[in-house]
Amino acid sequence: MHFCLVTMPYSRIELTSVALGLLQATLERAGLVAKSVYANILFASKLGTLAYTRVSLFRPRLAIADWTFSHLAFPQFVPDHDEYLDLVMAMNEAYNPVSRNELEQLLWSVRESAESFIEELSNQILEYQPKIVGCSSTFCQHVPSLALLRRIRDLAPEVTTIMGGANCETMMGRSTHALFPWTDYVVSGEADGLIVPLTKAILDKGKDVAPEDLPEGVFGPIHRTIGYPCVSGEGCGRIPRAINPSLEYYPVPNYDDFVQTCESALDIRDTIVPAMTVESSRGCWWGQRKGCVFCGFNGKGMQFRSKDPKQFVDELATLYDRYGMDGIETVDNILDMNYLKTALPMIKEAGSPYRLYYEIKSNLQRRHIRILREAGVIWVQTGIESLNSNVLKLMNKGCKAYQNIQLLKWLREYGIRVHWNMLYDFPGDQDEWYDEMVGLVPLLSHLQSPVKMAPLEFCRFSVYHENQDLYGLKLNASAPFKYVYPVSRKELDDLVYFFEDEVGCINEQNPLVAFLTERQVFRILKRQVELWRDLFWYKKVELSMKIVDDTLVITDTRPVATASCHKYSGLKKDLYVEADGAPDKESLIRNFLANGSSREEIESICNEFVENRIAVEIDGRFMALAVREPLRDLPTALEYPGGVVVHKEYAHFVKQAPR
Repeated sequence: MHFCLVTMPYSRIELTSVALGLLQATLERAGLVAKSVYANILFASKLGTLAYTRVSLFRPRLAIADWTFSHLAFPQFVPDHDEYLDLVMAMNEAYNPVSRNELEQLLWSVRESAESFIEELSNQILEYQPKIVGCSSTFCQHVPSLALLRRIRDLAPEVTTIMGGANCETMMGRSTHALFPWTDYVVSGEADGLIVPLTKAILDKGKDVAPEDLPEGVFGPIHRTIGYPCVSGEGCGRIPRAINPSLEYYPVPNYDDFVQTCESALDIRDTIVPAMTVESSRGCWWGQRKGCVFCGFNGKGMQFRSKDPKQFVDELATLYDRYGMDGIETVDNILDMNYLKTALPMIKEAGSPYRLYYEIKSNLQRRHIRILREAGVIWVQTGIESLNSNVLKLMNKGCKAYQNIQLLKWLREYGIRVHWNMLYDFPGDQDEWYDEMVGLVPLLSHLQSPVKMAPLEFCRFSVYHENQDLYGLKLNASAPFKYVYPVSRKELDDLVYFFEDEVGCINEQNPLVAFLTERQVFRILKRQVELWRDLFWYKKVELSMKIVDDTLVITDTRPVATASCHKYSGLKKDLYVEADGAPDKESLIRNFLANGSSREEIESICNEFVENRIAVEIDGRFMALAVREPLRDLPTALEYPGGVVVHKEYAHFVKQAPR
């Protein structure tokens, strides 16, 4: 075998790896023999899905997943584990409380299992007699990948090792290569465009590929001797990154090994509802224009590229015919707006046979949401992040609060489930902005609530990271990583993705100080968001409207309701229906003045709607809050297009989930 591709814990076990599938298909198209090893599924089978999932769900900046494999990657490194667990407990307290005893039992058990797992996995991989073993590393996979490749090196020094993925972008990739000599080659950027020539060069020269024969973005053994390359003509501050200018000639991913691994994982296969990943675009068109200040996705690869719509639609059909899975999660950072006119209508014409997941921006209109739903998009992630326009402006979101609320209305109307988080505590924000949300949130309990309310986190490549002085920040690598990697502070800063502010982290690492110094408005808003989740998902409150015999009927079961039913006709009905589109208030008034109504009468009706809490004035707009009937049912958790893991104690529910 030429190439063994590996995805390590703690990537999701219910979902194919588009990186492995695409690389394998690309190698095979060139006549090379490749295999994908889903080590994440194998480890989950060893641990049980519950323990695996619990570790994977801790925030990456706590380095918990990395710590469970760090003793295998760095056997001579013996940090103070009690000190590390104390730190993790403190940092995790407000986010996801867990007892110290429970945390220790879980993590030490997993860490012990990792030892035999790495040994078993290494021997299994070497049985395939690969010339090259490569790991794709994103977020929590870095140390597990280093642990595997180190053991491969010990057992079979002749095998060439490679790492790539998001954790190897630019500085992180160069640091990984420089610090860990058992990684022969590291790819910074997109590997699919260079994997074939790189593989052929390695098969020919092994670990002795000359620098001029290495594609741009690849660090090889020779660079440890002659020094590392920089981008031509841009000075040595710029580290190379490979990028594919077009997605036109990509093959359909090969997911055969994922399916086979799921079927052979006897202990857990009945608890997995599998799904496929697909890619219709790369980069981010909003990031190219301006970009969200906290976002570090895409590294230096913001350049937006999209697949030809027909190519993408044909790829979906091929994968569906080949594997029979209708759950499909796109890995795109943002929906290509042209797909609303091209690919999505084509999928509708084909009968909308899929359950699709997409990431979208909140600048969409109602007609766009209809197009998404008609094409089978039943779940989206959208960067709402806040319901205050001042906070959104601080984030560079390129939208206003009223647009986010309108989007939530339309998603509820068309039965599309949405994943969104409410972020807070940004440099330069003001309490009064959050106070406004405290007053607004109770009016929105009939719309889908945030999954969680989370403080801002700092990551590499974000505007905050690259312009620290501008925002009064001094960012260092997140503290838990110093208990994982045996490197200096400077080396750690060059290696990791997650950071913390030198001043802000002092409070976070002391729960008592954190509690005493937390801004009061954040506590109040958190309670409001928790109540929102309960009212929408469990109490199932509604604020809906329909027209019956020329009368507008509004049903209101929210706790803030002034009446369970409002009925309006004539001017009141017309005004409320017009306000459904959140028009500029002055324009709304002028429109009805032209029809013979007086300003006083219009203002009085608008005030009545606001007093009845069925409309709001926001961002200079007058917005009706009720959602149009009929309301389509939202997908259940088991219908998530990106696959589902149901732990053994709930396994009987899996039979009810669509496959």
